[in-house]
Amino acid sequence: MKPGFTPRKMQAGIALLLAMIMLAALMVGSIALVRSVDMATLVSGNLAFRQSATLGADRGIQAAVAWLEAQTPTARDSDNSAAGYCSSQHNLDDTVAGWDPTTNWTTGAGCQPFTMAVDTAGSNVDYIIHRLCRFPNAARNAIVGVQTNLCATAVATGSGSAATSSKKSSFELINPGNAQFIPFRITVRVTADRGTRSFVQTTVLLRGS
Repeated sequence: MKPGFTPRKMQAGIALLLAMIMLAALMVGSIALVRSVDMATLVSGNLAFRQSATLGADRGIQAAVAWLEAQTPTARDSDNSAAGYCSSQHNLDDTVAGWDPTTNWTTGAGCQPFTMAVDTAGSNVDYIIHRLCRFPNAARNAIVGVQTNLCATAVATGSGSAATSSKKSSFELINPGNAQFIPFRITVRVTADRGTRSFVQTTVLLRGS
């Protein structure tokens, strides 16, 4: 046998081994590519559902603002549970933790969220409005028992940016001056497909009684 000569059977065995290695590498790459595409599709779908939930929240805010603007200042002094309106702040606003709508959405028998009709995207939209006053069913600065019904007010020089947070929305966060405008906090919950849930909160100023 000449030096450097490799039998044909040995050559065929090496080629088969290399082919198997390349095939295994291609299979691993294909699986990784499929999983990557699936993950991208899942992320895109979740973003679409989240955008739909946000649009539903905007619809809830617009409906709540329209309802508030249609009421007289005197009418806004009283609860209207059927409309999702509370004439006082949440009873947890004065606590250290504050009100967290993600874990405590309902507020008791006296004041319940308003449920809107399901939108075209199939999202369920609920909203609740809180007038940021200490006592319900009483005018601003009215005497309830022996206490004054203090309400959050806003003045031009007040910053009060934290007032949009439900966890720190107590009346002392806004300059409690003698201004005639009272903040009303609107909290919207949107429940969409695949268990998507979104909470959006805003504060609007309206002239008080």
